[in-house]
Amino acid sequence: MVLTDVNIIKRMLEAYRFTAEEYVEDDSSVTLSLEEIDLADNGTDKQEALDRLSASILEYAEDYYRDFELFYSAPNRKKHLPYVMKVLSLNDVKKIGELIECRPGKI
Repeated sequence: MVLTDVNIIKRMLEAYRFTAEEYVEDDSSVTLSLEEIDLADNGTDKQEALDRLSASILEYAEDYYRDFELFYSAPNRKKHLPYVMKVLSLNDVKKIGELIECRPGKI
């Protein structure tokens, strides 16, 4: 537990952003695959995929927080904590989407 002003937490987490690899599928839909957390979403276009991925990130962060002991004790998920804190401090799908930089995926 940390007792501090949420604005201090937000400043501490400013550097945490997301990177997603972008893939155009055979059906012209777009898949975004997040690098920092193992999440991916598909949409009819890039914006829809981004909106879905942003919502998935928020849902993941809420699950992580709700079952903290399980997630934090998993070696492959421990490093997600600052991203989870960043997302929870924003609590806004649109703002989360603004943190995602999309790059062409490597085939």
